Amino acid sequence: MSGAEAAAAIIDGAWERIADRRRQLADPKIGEPRDGVMPGQWQPDETGLPPDCPIQVLGRNGMVTYIVDVLGQLCELKPSDANKKTFIAIFAGRDLYLHWAWPRWGEARAGKDGEKKPPKVNSFDADWLWATISAAAAKKGLWDTVERVRGRGAWRGADGSLVYHGGDGLYSGGRKHPTGEYGEFFYPRRPKLPAPFPATNEATRNPAPEILAAFRSWNWERPDIDPIMLLGWLAVAYLTGALGWRPHVILTGDAATGKSTLQQMIRDIIGSALLKFEDATAPGLYSAIDRDTLSISLDEQEGSGDRILTIIEMARISASGGVKARGSADHKGRVFNSSSPFLMSMIRPPAMQNQDHSRFAMLQLGELSGETVAPVLAEIDSIGPLLLRRLIDGWRYFERAFGHFAVALKAGGHDFRGQNTYGTLLAGAWTLLGDEGWEAAGFDVERYDEWAERMSIERLGIKEDRRADWLRCLDRVLAGRSPTWHGGQRVTVAQYFDGLANNHVDVTHTQQRLGDLDLGCSDEIVAGEKHWLLGIPHEGVHLAKVFQGTDWGTKDGTAGNWKISLRRGPPGVVRSGAKENRMTINGHQRRCVIVDMTALAKWIEENG
Repeated sequence: MSGAEAAAAIIDGAWERIADRRRQLADPKIGEPRDGVMPGQWQPDETGLPPDCPIQVLGRNGMVTYIVDVLGQLCELKPSDANKKTFIAIFAGRDLYLHWAWPRWGEARAGKDGEKKPPKVNSFDADWLWATISAAAAKKGLWDTVERVRGRGAWRGADGSLVYHGGDGLYSGGRKHPTGEYGEFFYPRRPKLPAPFPATNEATRNPAPEILAAFRSWNWERPDIDPIMLLGWLAVAYLTGALGWRPHVILTGDAATGKSTLQQMIRDIIGSALLKFEDATAPGLYSAIDRDTLSISLDEQEGSGDRILTIIEMARISASGGVKARGSADHKGRVFNSSSPFLMSMIRPPAMQNQDHSRFAMLQLGELSGETVAPVLAEIDSIGPLLLRRLIDGWRYFERAFGHFAVALKAGGHDFRGQNTYGTLLAGAWTLLGDEGWEAAGFDVERYDEWAERMSIERLGIKEDRRADWLRCLDRVLAGRSPTWHGGQRVTVAQYFDGLANNHVDVTHTQQRLGDLDLGCSDEIVAGEKHWLLGIPHEGVHLAKVFQGTDWGTKDGTAGNWKISLRRGPPGVVRSGAKENRMTINGHQRRCVIVDMTALAKWIEENG
């Protein structure tokens, strides 16, 4: 940091402290006038509050009144809270203002000479204060915390600009603004986060190339792209709620691969803007985040179990951004923000649903050699503020870079989510590195199209995760095994149809065995060729057990929605119309989704 920049930071902080001090000095001693106005004799402003009131009334929702206290925090007041202790806390440090604005007088007393003296202010009137606040809230109107309140972290302004809530102030448009109402949103004062570097300076050290070099010292499965994706996640960790899509990263590898060391380096860089957890649950994470959009670091997580799956569910919501409603001890709902990017490390990644694979970048680490020494970043305390400054200044270029990378990724076989996930990571890395750092890293700033091959779905190993929902649902049915033994083994549904196609099994026998599984079997001639048909009933006790605990069933195995997914198959393969959705199973006609297994084999051969 240059001398001029350091001086600017000191001056900014000094002016804030002076302003706070001046507001306090304006309060007179008890019973004395304020700016010539005696206690209680003030003229109300347009909302009914006294002049220079140190609190702000935002509005009301139901029986709850929302105010901003002396510290800039958002507070909820109910009629039952209208007491002296509450108001002293809300006006903490400004109690003299309370005695001037809403005075309570003692009784008049006679002096030594018998002359009656006017009463003195001996406290403040809590009922009068509450009536003033209630009237102001009514004038302000209805106020909603879900849509209007924004916690710490980055947000997108109504005009598309970047607004970074640092706890004690807002950073937007190259300036620092006070917390409170900014634009159409309210940003409450919160514990301070590391602030961005104080001023734009092209000559300022850019730590991004140094960080990338440090990341490259680990033993990556894909050393040319994994470190750059991790650097991109650093940008995502700061931009959080301002992004339309928040990719997550999972660092995976065996013991002694440096996962924890790598995460600790990232925590040292980002500081308190990254929330660190080791034994977390989803409810705990929601409570910790509240209305913030801070990033989350989870180290050494278990790769299975309900706990990690609920965290994956939270990450799924956070990718696209949203709110989560949860119950509370007083049986009233509470809303939590869910716009946090996750950085997780684990030996074995969890078995995720198909919709989650495209939200996570899986970065595989190999074993480190005995000579490997963890890199040390110079002046690490200043790295985070420098990165944040580069992102604030480069925000106007971020989306343009994202568009270029998204086009390349589409050419590499990525769908919409894949373009969002990897395009955001690449755009974040480019914004941090800049053109000079991008070329120094070995990439061509003019050749976005190179990333089509460099990060193709085959290269990233995600092609197999993109199987359509209807096909994965059908796979579950075809993997089912007959409860009876045949030739020393329990045959799967798929094996039965393979046997039918090759004349290895008897049709009647197959219908009986599939009937044990709630499934039907028939054949028909299509264009002179025999086609074998599989009937999957809309309901069935055995099928409910087959789908138990999956996306298509319930946890207790009593019902399911598999028919909805199966109907999405291509018309030439799946039949579900009212005139062709019946098949006789175990002597009873059932409504089914009918799969042409002969057409399915041809479809898979053509589509992979």
